[in-house]
Amino acid sequence: MTETALPWLLVLVLIPALGAVWVRRLVDRERARLAALTALTATAALAAWVAQATYQAGPGALLVDPLQAALVGEARPLLGVDALSAAPMLLFTLLALGAAAALPAAAADPPALGRLLWLTALTLGLYAALDLALVAALWGAALLPAARALARPDARRVLLVYQGAGWLCLVAAVALLARGAPAPLFIPDLDASRAGGAVVPLLVLAVLLRKGVFPFHSWVPALFEGAPAGVAGLFVAAHAGVYLFVRVVVLRLDGALDLALPVVAGLAIVTSLYAAVLALAQRELSRVVALLATSQSSFVLVGFAASDALGAVGSLMVWLSVAVALTGLALAAGCLEARFGPVDLGQPRGYAARAPRLGLLFLVLGLGCCGLPGLLGFVSEDLLFHGLLETYPLAGVAMVVAGGLNGFTVLRAYFHAFQGPAGDLPPVGDLLPRERLALTAMLVALLLAGAFPAPAIATRAGPARAVARTVARTVDGQ
Repeated sequence: MTETALPWLLVLVLIPALGAVWVRRLVDRERARLAALTALTATAALAAWVAQATYQAGPGALLVDPLQAALVGEARPLLGVDALSAAPMLLFTLLALGAAAALPAAAADPPALGRLLWLTALTLGLYAALDLALVAALWGAALLPAARALARPDARRVLLVYQGAGWLCLVAAVALLARGAPAPLFIPDLDASRAGGAVVPLLVLAVLLRKGVFPFHSWVPALFEGAPAGVAGLFVAAHAGVYLFVRVVVLRLDGALDLALPVVAGLAIVTSLYAAVLALAQRELSRVVALLATSQSSFVLVGFAASDALGAVGSLMVWLSVAVALTGLALAAGCLEARFGPVDLGQPRGYAARAPRLGLLFLVLGLGCCGLPGLLGFVSEDLLFHGLLETYPLAGVAMVVAGGLNGFTVLRAYFHAFQGPAGDLPPVGDLLPRERLALTAMLVALLLAGAFPAPAIATRAGPARAVARTVARTVDGQ
């Protein structure tokens, strides 16, 4: 561990948190948006510096804040960052910045922007937390902005039931671990000897519930139907369940991987196929986006079951590509519904007559979720497919089938929403400059990373090798 001179990670978490307090005190919507953009720009700049310092420190380096505390046991650093968490922290901050810029005016009131900033602060804290008790606290706290964004009581109830159950599983696992060691919950000190009993099953169940893996997926459509596109997309794009699974279960408590990996990977494949088939029959655009998010984000869990680094690299790359593309697609759908109301895909709507740029970005970002050649998603899914092909060929084939079905769903949604006779459309305009800038930036990022994937792959290579070594050691020990 390398201790930094100042608590930069604490500052990184505090900037959006203080920004949320600032924004909630404002009344004017435009001033509130400007304040949120200012806070998130400062957060992104600091996150970029932290990521650069982490990678300059070398493979396997862990940069920790000087702040230490003892939530349970002896005092240890509370916050740290390494190669696994540095890139997701920076990416999530940039996505939050794009979401704050692209949120439609009707959805961007001070409370909504405050919830987005709180979600950003809590997610960054979750990525940086080195104490499992702190992880559990932030995991539960991150549910509140998403739940408060839901106006419908039934949707809020569904979200809280599933996510509350996942949080209780995590708390129970933490309670079982908090016994018999000087610093029992300090994540870098965890090892396979602590994986006995119900600890790993509880952690796996928490991961499955947070990810929306079948049969725990019902909260995802409820969230996308009731919450602003920015909050819904970011909550899914955080991949908090995947992060916990890799950070704790795979890299630390690997003694039970021989049982956990097949269950997680198998349910993830089932989820990707089930959600892809279910999306074919949906008429509401928000449900289509929700099921696409469920299907495509399930791929992230599959590659960790491969015994070589290629599958793990593929999963970690899919994490990045799906986060960007799905957030952009959710924001594009939100912009469309802000102009024309809830979109029924039962018949062609012809919205391209009023919003052609929005239609183009919706199409490309949607196909980018499904591995469109030329974008980062194609490179990521190709790596994942080849990583699975030797060890689990049927899983690789299922992944290709699910991706093809999802691509058809995106095309169907585009043609029904944007093509056909225009009819009597309201006199609304195309994307505003701030919306166009945010969505275009996400598309350009996918294009550049797809054309030049080596830098992105390099950031994921170190964590992927660590995952592959752990999995291979488990497989060899069976």
